[in-house]
Amino acid sequence: TKVPALQEINYIKSYIEVRKHASSERPMIRFTYAPTLRRQLVHSGLFLPLVNYAFENTMHGAQIDIKILEIDNAMTIDIVMPQNNNINSAFIILSPEFQDLKKKLDILYPGSHSFEIKSLSANIAIRMSIKYEKVAPIASPFDDADDTQNGTGNEGTE
Repeated sequence: TKVPALQEINYIKSYIEVRKHASSERPMIRFTYAPTLRRQLVHSGLFLPLVNYAFENTMHGAQIDIKILEIDNAMTIDIVMPQNNNINSAFIILSPEFQDLKKKLDILYPGSHSFEIKSLSANIAIRMSIKYEKVAPIASPFDDADDTQNGTGNEGTE
């Protein structure tokens, strides 16, 4: 199901708040998003596995940066999380969660998505982008009306 991007962002914000308070081992989360992402339509639930993965694989007190950006008519999520001894980029790519996500992306956004994972010196960076459909503004019944027929013309002025 496609939803407005802002609805998906609010869902992720709520999920982050619940996860932060549900565990005694809370990572520090820095979550930002582009205010230009409002009504663009995206399939719901695609970003959540990435956010969940970051929570599940980050130790207490570590910093997770989550950014949802608009880049070239695409909604892009960037997650930077600490690299630990058990996880590297090859492990993440081969994990069942990410294989399932890649299959969903191939079905829902054929040729209109990208997914990459990089190992940095002490961190892992995950980026997923999906091209979204632009949504036309909601038309008002008054947009194309002839002003004189609606009583808003110049009648009665002298």
